[in-house]
Order: sequence, then C-alpha cells, then structure tokens
Amino acid sequence: MPDPEDSDSNITTSELKIKRKLKRRKLHIQNTLNAYEQRIRSLHQAELVDLEGAWLSTYDIWDTIPSDKIEEEFVKRKNTNLDNNAFRLFIVASERGIKPLGITSERQAGGIYIAEIPVEGGRSVSKVLFVGLHNSFTGRSTSKYSILPHDKRYYPNEM
Repeated sequence: MPDPEDSDSNITTSELKIKRKLKRRKLHIQNTLNAYEQRIRSLHQAELVDLEGAWLSTYDIWDTIPSDKIEEEFVKRKNTNLDNNAFRLFIVASERGIKPLGITSERQAGGIYIAEIPVEGGRSVSKVLFVGLHNSFTGRSTSKYSILPHDKRYYPNEM
C-alpha cells in the first residue's frame, strides 16, 4: 500500500501528460498534381465518360476558358502557382478522346457566378461538373475527379 505522505502520490494525472508539439505539414503542390494526374490516367475510359460535353468547374480559377484556349493556358500555368487539377483533368481527358467543353469558375458574388459560360442560355442549359475540393459553405463535395487525400504529397519533415 502506497504511503499517503509519499511526494509522488501528490502529482495529478494532468501533470503527467506531456504535450506533443504538432507541426503542420506543407503540401507539395506540383507533386500532388502529378500524383493526381497519374491517378486520373489510371482510370478506366468508362469512368471518364461523364466529362464528355461538360464544363469543368472549380474555385481555383476566376474566369471561363473554352476548350480551344486550354492548351495555351495550360502551357502558361503548368508548374506555377496557377496550375490546378481542372487543367490536368482536361488534358488527360482530351488525350483519351473525351472532349470537355472547357473550364469555368464556381465562384459567386451576390449569388451570381463571376464567370459566364459562353453558350446560349449559360449555366442553365450547360452540363457543369464540379471537380474542385469540398466547400462547406456551398455544399459542394469532392468527386472522383477532385484531388483526394491519397493524391496529396508533402514536403519531407525537417527536424
């Protein structure tokens, strides 16, 4: 039986707990996009059929880019901070014979989309497929075309 006057018995359990220092990992964007592109390339052709005739939508861009301008935009943006998964998805789909119509912004100001789709009737008559990350405010959730947790690559931890 422990002695009640023993000095160690007066230590509370909260004092015994040691706080861990948590370090936030830094996302390596280019490696993440490369891993994402490889995953999309590995998808079966039937899984990409949803992209045919669709506008790819994301919060990562602020304008609408039709399919005939994607190639030049992708060359400008690739491996910069403007590169994103919508461009990578569009390029892979095009290489596999599937023709999305372009990429557009999902951003809204005052309930109105900031980027119009350049077709008669706009978004109301267009097939728009959200390929961005989950957004709690708008209720948008990730899809198989979004960057998934297993696509993410991080910089090595520095000690």
